[in-house]
Amino acid sequence: MQILWDKIDINTEAAILITLVSGVALIISGLALRSHFSVSHLAKSGQHAEATVLRANHCLSRDGKEVIANLVILVRPSSMRFFVSEVKCQLPFEKYDMFKAGASIVVKFNPYDKNQVMIDQTFYFC
Repeated sequence: MQILWDKIDINTEAAILITLVSGVALIISGLALRSHFSVSHLAKSGQHAEATVLRANHCLSRDGKEVIANLVILVRPSSMRFFVSEVKCQLPFEKYDMFKAGASIVVKFNPYDKNQVMIDQTFYFC
């Protein structure tokens, strides 16, 4: 934006005040944007999120009572979408059908590492 100083009657005090106000507004908007992203868009530890199983490879445990699955899931916390690959979990054999692609599960973010998710055993549903 170009200001033609010869066309505008402005004194030095007003110019300083405008500069200070615009600087304060810029700082406040930057802080608000930073806090908005940290609250709304980043995965918080302990936060539950819906996840969809995209691919599942599985094998039986030695005693044949548990299915050990390597899941590739799409995690959706609030408005963010990202892939978490090779999430390992163990489930009883009677829940075998839940490993089908497209089944929805609820996971929880690891409180100690925000980049990891934990599959909550109590929140499985199809």
